[in-house]
Order: sequence, then structure tokens, then C-alpha cells
Amino acid sequence: MEFRCQDLREAGVILVPQIPPIGATLINQSDQPIVAWSLQYRTEDESGRAGGANITMSGNSIPSLLFPFGLTPELRKQLIYQNAILPGSRRYIKDGELIGDNTDVRPPQPDEVWKATFSLGGGNLINRDLDEMKSVTLILDGIFFADGEFAGPNELQLFDQIVHEAEVYREVADAAGELVKDGHNTDAVLNAVEKLTGPSRAAMPHRPGVQSPPEVFREQAQAFIAWTISRTRKQLGDAKVVFMLAGWANANIPQYRRR
Repeated sequence: MEFRCQDLREAGVILVPQIPPIGATLINQSDQPIVAWSLQYRTEDESGRAGGANITMSGNSIPSLLFPFGLTPELRKQLIYQNAILPGSRRYIKDGELIGDNTDVRPPQPDEVWKATFSLGGGNLINRDLDEMKSVTLILDGIFFADGEFAGPNELQLFDQIVHEAEVYREVADAAGELVKDGHNTDAVLNAVEKLTGPSRAAMPHRPGVQSPPEVFREQAQAFIAWTISRTRKQLGDAKVVFMLAGWANANIPQYRRR
């Protein structure tokens, strides 16, 4: 069985294959932290049948390093250490899961320690017996760096997802910020925002590997913002929601761009 890796070494991100088992070590040789990524597994069995799996860690939660709406400097420092891959750091990739942390570069500073933990769930992505396979290829399809630069083929549309979802957040943030600045009341702000997002609802998620138009990503963001507003109104009240939305207008948004 042949195992191959396709990395992004021109961007300073290396994959070193390790077999057995099917795995690879990702090495960040760039000068920027990696904050989001997408991976593809492509398989071919002895009969020539193709298969595979896709997995994406998009980093589009709120607040996050790519979506810094409501992100404080203190939280940003914690996220950089706890969730990103620092320059020089390594991760072992097995079944789509990135294993490891930044302690291989340096220990955390006191204000970088975070009790919350996050994991990129993998599982048995390659669900056929390896003995029946002719080849497995692990592809690093996309990488987002902390400054907003993106590298990779982008077949899983990680770049499109971040850019188009961020457009919606910017629109909501700008609208709320302007209305609050002009002295409009809480109801007026919330009504204007709802015209942009629609009501709280579930949205059909983008399926990595299936090419989606911008509208799919925008709908995801609109639905999630509407759900967030509805939940926060119930928990904290309308005034807190408007304060939150107006604060988004001050976000220092990365300059998203492709290498």
C-alpha cells in the first residue's frame, strides 16, 4: 500500500508521512501561526475504486482569530496559544485529528493558560481495511494564517467560507454600530439587524467537497447570527444584545487574501 502526502511547503507548511500507521507530521515552518485548515484523504483500493474523506477546522466561531467580533486582546492571546499552531510547532495527523500542542515550542505564559479544551474530532475516516487499499493520499487543501493569508488548492472552499461569512458579520456590525451611534433605540437596531439576517433558524451546512456558491456561506452566517441574537436576548435581554452587536463594529478584521 502506497501512502503519499501533498503539503504546502511553498507556504512553509510541511507534511512528513509516517507509515505504519497511516499518519503524518505537520510542521509549521512559516513565520505566522496557523489558525484554520482543511484536509483531504483520497483512497484507491486494489480494484481501482476511489474513496476518501474531508475534514475542515474553519475557525469561524465567534469570537475567534479569523472572526474577531467581540474578541478582546486578552482572549486573542489565549486563542493564539491554545488553538493555533505556532511557528516551529508540530502536530501529528491521524484520521483527520491533529494531535499535539504548542508546548513543543515553548510553555504557555500565565495569561495564555486556558482551562477550556478543544479537539478536532477525527475518527475512522478511512473505513476500509488498509490491506485492501492500493494507495492513500493525505492532502493539505488549505491553511489560514493569523494575519488572514490563505494558501492551498481550496477544493474544500475554506477560503470562500471565511470570506463570505465574514461579509455578513461586517454588514451586521456596521449596521448596528451606525444605528447606535446615531441614537436609535434598541428595537430599531434589532429590527434593522433582523432584516439582514432573517429570523432564528437552522441553515443547511456547507458540505466540504461539494462546491457551493457564496449564498450558501452567507446563509450559514445569517442563520447563526440570528440564532445567537435569539439566544442572547433570552439570556441577557435586548440591551445586552445591541451592546454586543455595536461592539462588533470595532473588530480588527484580518485582511483575507490568497497567496
